Amino acid sequence: MKNTRSRGPLGASFTRSIGGALLALSLSLMASASTGAKDRNQPGDGAPFTAIYAFGDSLSDVGNLFAIAGFPGAPYFEGRFSDGPVWIEYLAEELGVSPGAVFSYAFGGATSGRENNLDIPGVAEFPGLHDELDLFEADLAGKAADPRALYIVWVGANDFFVSTEGPEATIANAIGNTLSAIGRLHQAGARRIMVANLPDLGLTPLGAMRGAAELSFLTAFYNYHLDNALDYLAANGIDTTRVDAAGLIQDIVAAPADYGLTNATVPFLAGGGDASDFLFWDTLHPTSAGHSLIAMEAMRVLRSDYRHAWATPRKRQN
Repeated sequence: MKNTRSRGPLGASFTRSIGGALLALSLSLMASASTGAKDRNQPGDGAPFTAIYAFGDSLSDVGNLFAIAGFPGAPYFEGRFSDGPVWIEYLAEELGVSPGAVFSYAFGGATSGRENNLDIPGVAEFPGLHDELDLFEADLAGKAADPRALYIVWVGANDFFVSTEGPEATIANAIGNTLSAIGRLHQAGARRIMVANLPDLGLTPLGAMRGAAELSFLTAFYNYHLDNALDYLAANGIDTTRVDAAGLIQDIVAAPADYGLTNATVPFLAGGGDASDFLFWDTLHPTSAGHSLIAMEAMRVLRSDYRHAWATPRKRQN
């Protein structure tokens, strides 16, 4: 895959903003260092993960927004922002996690904070990422999170769409919110946390209409600093499995036939045909076929990071 860490910092003010977020998280980590159980999964002890908990935006929403607002409806599939199952559903199938053990708190439009890009002024307000974590913590009802479940955080795109600040502040705020969310999951007891980076927004049909070069540039900066921030977490005891969504989308767009697709630039809804040939369903969201490719990439990195869960030598003990 392409290297998404080729960009340096945006500037001194950005560095200070990220530094402030890391300092706040450091204090949180010091306060919660003794909470949560270790990952005690032993080789060959059954399914590699007991459940999946997903947090984020429309890419992981399995019908939550639809249940409240009644959209997206047809031609979208059962409240998904696609034409069929989304990636966490494919991933659960690959992992042998039953549908009843897949818990998505993700809402279409969610930002990394508490805003939502799809809010209807005067009618309805929908959750952001930290609202989703509030719901999760309420469901825990004071109990510790399952340390053998897989916890997924994938968010960030909507921050670019709702922010009224410049790119430096937007990116710093989004990364700070994401780090804080990971810290909250860890404090609750989660030990197997997966984070996907931001897909290359410039390669989406929407990006092509809004300025592909600038959006690709901002995506690269965001992902560079997200990766560095996750390195910081790892150095402070919170390791994460990382899915390079940006690199995957770049590779698919560069050579769609290698992934069984024929069109990686035009949304299916713009022309029709066989949806399984397309990467994009609408101007921003993947087809179900595209989601399946994301799930396969997530599966690849999970097999590497949690080899012991498939009865092969242990890699880590967090």
